[in-house]
Amino acid sequence: MAYAKNWEDNINHVMKCDIEDLGDGFQLFNLITKDDEGNEFFTESYRSLDKDNLSIFFKQKSFPKTIEFHNGVWEIGETEYGKTIVSITHSLLLSEEGINRGYKIENIEKNMHKKSEMTLKTCEILYLNKH
Repeated sequence: MAYAKNWEDNINHVMKCDIEDLGDGFQLFNLITKDDEGNEFFTESYRSLDKDNLSIFFKQKSFPKTIEFHNGVWEIGETEYGKTIVSITHSLLLSEEGINRGYKIENIEKNMHKKSEMTLKTCEILYLNKH
């Protein structure tokens, strides 16, 4: 997750990922991603890497027309049995256009969950292939 420069090669809904390092663990992302219908859209996001607490906070600056606000956090920890656990939390607000087009927050949450799972699975595979 931290090595986003390889996302377009490894995460199938990411078509292009340009990253600007802003220093002190902050980054600016310009992403072109695909939705489930194959439509491409541009998003701009900021993220902060907290290596001490194994977390990545993100806030989108621009989004598809159907979303008004989106941010979240990836958190990585360890269970009492020594297993790695990863959680992600999204905060999302539909735009008026999204509501008028009949988008349901439950469907968008389900889609984000699916993409997050795919991203996590890809990270796991890449990690296992390196070790």
